[in-house]
Amino acid sequence: MPITADDLKTPKGEFKISMFPDDEGDEVRFDARLDAYVDAGIDKATAAGIADPSASFDRAVKAWATYLGANEIYNDMLTTPASVDVKDKTQASFTATQFNLWAEKLAKYLAAFEDEVGLVSTTIEQKFSPTGNVPHRIAFGNR
Repeated sequence: MPITADDLKTPKGEFKISMFPDDEGDEVRFDARLDAYVDAGIDKATAAGIADPSASFDRAVKAWATYLGANEIYNDMLTTPASVDVKDKTQASFTATQFNLWAEKLAKYLAAFEDEVGLVSTTIEQKFSPTGNVPHRIAFGNR
């Protein structure tokens, strides 16, 4: 069965509207965002040569769509402080934990897509640190 925006929403998927502040209170906008991720997943799975319809095609579409959504959340998080102190001067702080949790999710979603399309890849484990290191995946081609 083809993947839809509903497949990306909790409880079937990973996303709830509150994860995308621009969409809060606007279900139509949220659905349009998720539909765009699904469309990109269809394009990516088709370009990878996965036969549609198939269970593998649907898994690849969902994995790529989830990766795109998680990547957007991660990028938002990079500019959103974990706490703000406005007493005498404005201060913001970010925690390594907030970055690491989403970086791990990103790696998981990308790996799921790569597994479906047959890419052999490796993960270089680097946790976020004050120097800005984040996990990377390197694809070495088809299996």
